[in-house]
Amino acid sequence: MTTPISVVIPDYKGLNLLQANLPTVVAELVDGDEIIISEDAADERRTREDFVSRYQLQPVVRQQVPGQVWQKWVTMAGKKIHLVFLQRAQNGRFARNVNDAVKLVNNRFFLLLNNDVQLQKGVREQLLGELADEKVFAVTAREIDVHDGHRESGRNKLWWRAGRFWHSRDEDVHSSGETAWACGGSSMYRTAYWRELGGFDTRYYPAYWEDIDVSWQARARGYKVLYKHTAVVNHVHETTNATVFGRERMIAMSWQAGTKFAWKNSNWWQKCQFILMYPYWLLKQYPQLWWWVGVVAVCALTRLAVINTPHGLTVDEAAIGYNAYGIWTQRRDEWANKLPVSFRSYGDFKAPLAIYATAPWVGMLGMRVWSVRLSFVLAGIMSVWGLMKLVDELLSRVKPNHQTWAAAAGFLMTVSPWHYHFSHLGFENNWALVGVLWGMYGWLKFVHARTNWRGKLLSETWWSAPLLGSGVALVAALYSYHAAKVVVPLFVLVALIGYWPVWRARWRSLAVALMVAVVLAWPLLADSIWGEGFTRAGSSFMFDAQVPWSQKATMLVSSYTAHWQPAYLWAGQLYEAQTTTGQWLANVRHGDGAHGILTLAETSLILLLIASVTRFGEVRRDAGEAIAWGAAWWLLGVVPAALTTQVPHSNQSFLAVPGVIILAVTGWATWRAWWRRQNLKFYPGVMVLVAVLISLGFMQRVSAYKMVFGSAKQIAAVSSQPDVATDVARQTASDYFFATDLLDAVRESEKIEHRGTSIVLSTHFEQEYIYVLIARHIKPLERYLANEFLQVSQLEEKYFLDKKRILIYTPDKLINRDWKQHCARTTVWIDGAGRPKITLCVTKE
Repeated sequence: MTTPISVVIPDYKGLNLLQANLPTVVAELVDGDEIIISEDAADERRTREDFVSRYQLQPVVRQQVPGQVWQKWVTMAGKKIHLVFLQRAQNGRFARNVNDAVKLVNNRFFLLLNNDVQLQKGVREQLLGELADEKVFAVTAREIDVHDGHRESGRNKLWWRAGRFWHSRDEDVHSSGETAWACGGSSMYRTAYWRELGGFDTRYYPAYWEDIDVSWQARARGYKVLYKHTAVVNHVHETTNATVFGRERMIAMSWQAGTKFAWKNSNWWQKCQFILMYPYWLLKQYPQLWWWVGVVAVCALTRLAVINTPHGLTVDEAAIGYNAYGIWTQRRDEWANKLPVSFRSYGDFKAPLAIYATAPWVGMLGMRVWSVRLSFVLAGIMSVWGLMKLVDELLSRVKPNHQTWAAAAGFLMTVSPWHYHFSHLGFENNWALVGVLWGMYGWLKFVHARTNWRGKLLSETWWSAPLLGSGVALVAALYSYHAAKVVVPLFVLVALIGYWPVWRARWRSLAVALMVAVVLAWPLLADSIWGEGFTRAGSSFMFDAQVPWSQKATMLVSSYTAHWQPAYLWAGQLYEAQTTTGQWLANVRHGDGAHGILTLAETSLILLLIASVTRFGEVRRDAGEAIAWGAAWWLLGVVPAALTTQVPHSNQSFLAVPGVIILAVTGWATWRAWWRRQNLKFYPGVMVLVAVLISLGFMQRVSAYKMVFGSAKQIAAVSSQPDVATDVARQTASDYFFATDLLDAVRESEKIEHRGTSIVLSTHFEQEYIYVLIARHIKPLERYLANEFLQVSQLEEKYFLDKKRILIYTPDKLINRDWKQHCARTTVWIDGAGRPKITLCVTKE
C-alpha cells in the first residue's frame, strides 16, 4: 500500500488557474491522499463557492489557523480524496499562506505546488521514493516553463560573491542528486522536519527566497535536499505575482529578499563584505538612486562650501554652541543645570535636540564656526533625503519612474534659496524639518501598506515599524524647535481626518504608536506644564491677556495673509518687519533678504499643475493625494509664523518649504505626462535645458550670497547699492561681523597681562556676553561659581577709574566724554565703512 501524501496549493484569486491545473494533480494522486487549498484573501468568494458548493464541504473549527476551514472526503476522478479548503482571514502572501496550510496537513509528506503547476505522469511516486531516506528533508522536480520556450530548471546552485548570495536554477537538468534548495512551487517535503524548522520565514514578505532559506536551514542541520530529474512538472512562473505586483516590483522584491537572506545566513566575514558592498548593490538594484546620491552630494557640497559664511556666529548660534560645549564637557548648560530639557537662553528657553546634536561636534572639534554649524548641515542633507523618500512614496502608485520624480524634488529643495540659507546655519528649524519630513513619510508608509502590499501585514500585529518610526520622528521634531509644537499637532490632526477609514480599521496600531509617542514626549510635556518649555509661547499675541479675542482674530488673519504677499513670496521682502521708526528689521532669521519661498521654476511648475487640474484634467484621482499633501503642508507650515509679532517670518515658516516643492514636482510630472502623450520627441532636451537654467540660477544666488555675507569689504562694496533687499541683507551680514569682532575683542583681552580681571560689557551687547564664555573657554560650573565677568547697565565713571579693568564698549556708550584718557591700552575694530564700532580698553594701573 502506497504512503498517503498531502498536496498543498496556496492560492490568491486564482480560480481559473486552479480549474485548469488541478485535474493534472488529481490524476497523479491515489485513494487516501489529501488536497489542501489555501485561499489567501478573505474577500474572494468565487474560489470558496466553487469548492465549498461543488463538493459540499463542511465547516470545521481549526484554531491553529487564522481563517475558516471546510473539509470532507470527496470523490475526484474516481479517487477518494480528503479535500480541505482554507479561507484565510487576511492576505498574508506566500510564506504565511503556506505555513498556515501546512498546519492542516495530516500526512508524513506534503507536495507543495503553485496554482499554475501541471504534473506530468509519475511525479508523485518518483518524489516520494526519494523520501525513503530519513535524512532527506525535501526533493524537488524538474520544471518546464511552457511560456518561456520550454526552458527547463534543474539542480539549483547557490554561491557567495561580492557581498551577496547568487543562485542559478538550470546548472544541471538531466542528472539527479543534491541541490541547493527545493523550489517552493514544485517540491515534496517531510512534514515533521518542516515543522521542526518552523516552515517558511515570513520576514521574506511579500515573496521570494523563502524556499531557499528553509532549505538552507535544513542543510545546516544535516538534512538532505534533493533534485529528481525524471519527475517533471509544467510551470508558468510567477503568474500571480506578475498580476498583483508587476514585473518592476517583482524584481525589486527579489533583490530585497536576497538582501535579507544574505544578512541572515552569512558568517561574520561575509557580513563585513555585505556591509562594504551594500551601497554598490543598492545602486545596482535601483539605478535611479544615482540621481538621489547626486542630489545629496550637491546639497552637501554647496552647504559645506559656505559653512563659514557668514563669517561669525549670531547670538543664537553662539548660545547653541556654548551650551553644546557645556553638555559635552560637564553635562550642564550655561546656567549649570544638568542635562536640561529646556535650555535657558536670554530670558527665553530653547528646545534641546539641536544643542544635544551639536555637542559631539563642538566637543571633539572645538568651538569653531563650522563645528557649531556642522550638525545643521547634516540635518539639511537629511531633510533633502527625507523629502525624496516622501515624494517617492506619494507618487509610487501614480507616476512611472517615481524615484526620478523624488530626485527632482530633492533637486528643487537643494536649489531652494530658503533651504540653502537656513540649512547651513545654526537654527533649530533644520532639525524640526528633518523630524516632520521623516515622521510624515513613516505615516504615509503605514497608510499605503494596507493597499499596495508594502511592508508587513498590519492586521496581524498591534503595531508597525513605519508608524512607530513616524511617532519617534515627530516627537523628535517637538524637541527640536518651538514652531514644530504648532505644526506637528496640526499635521497629525489633518492626517487623521484625511485617512479616517484607515485609522478606524487599524486603531490598535495607532493606539500603540500614540502610547509610545506619549512616553517619549513626556519629559517635554512635563517641562511645558511644570517647567519652562512653554515660555516661548508668551511671545505670541495669542497668549497676551491684554489683547481682546476679537482683536486676536483680526491680528491672526492679518499676520497669516502677510506671508502671501507677492513681494515676500518671490523676493523675501519684509514689509511688516519694521521698527516703530520705520527702519528695516534686519535679522538673519528672516532669510537672506533677497529671495522668497518661491523661485521662478517652482512658480512655473505650480502654474502648470493648476492649469492641468482646472482645464486639461491631466491629474488622475490618485495624484490628488500628492496635491492635497502639498497644499496642506504649505498652508499649515505658515501657521507658526502667523502667531508671532514679527511678520512675515521666514524662520518660523521654514517648515512650509516641502509643501511648495511637492506641488511643484507634481506639476512637473503632470507636464511630462502631457508632453509624452503629444509625442513630442524633444522632451529630454527640454528637461536638460530646464535643469541647466535652474542650476545657473542657483549658481547666481550662491555667488550673490557669498558677496553679501562673505566679508566686511564685500559688505562695504554693496552698501552703496540702493536696493532695499540688498540693504537688509547687508545689515544682517553686518550683525554677523559685529558679533565676530566682539569675539575677537574678547580673545584679544586674553593676551593682556590683566588676565584674571573682570570683563565689563556695555549694554549695547546685551545677550552677547555668551562670546566672553566662548572666547575664554569658561565651562558652565566655572562660570557659575567664579562669576568670570560683569555686565553693567551703563559705563559709569568708576569702571574707567578702577584699576586692572578690561572694558569692551561701543562709541555710542561714551556719553559725550572721552574715556580713552583712562586707558593704558586701546584696540579699536572698525566697520566696512571705516567707522569705529568696538573699543577694547585696558584701564591704567
